[in-house]
Amino acid sequence: MVIAGAFFVAWALRGRAKALLRKSNRWKVVDRQITKVADTLALVTLPFLWLVIQYLSGLIAAFAEWPHHLITITVSLLTAWIIIGLATILIRDKTWSKTLTIVT
Repeated sequence: MVIAGAFFVAWALRGRAKALLRKSNRWKVVDRQITKVADTLALVTLPFLWLVIQYLSGLIAAFAEWPHHLITITVSLLTAWIIIGLATILIRDKTWSKTLTIVT
């Protein structure tokens, strides 16, 4: 129940987070590298927000001594999803990007 609830909260917040990242692209002082990072982060906004919410809920469950094994597994899988997603985005060669996605 917590996992699904955290997903829907992250899904609801992703629009605001993407808007904030897009707003950073409009700054005249911002370097092209920062703009590229903001564009890349916009692609993984949902899993990142979901990861943060899941991590916090896992901490709360651990502190309250509630069972939290599924939350821990979800945090691990979300972390892997973000790392694989960022790696495939940042690798420019499509062949290597697809290979990395399939192998992992």
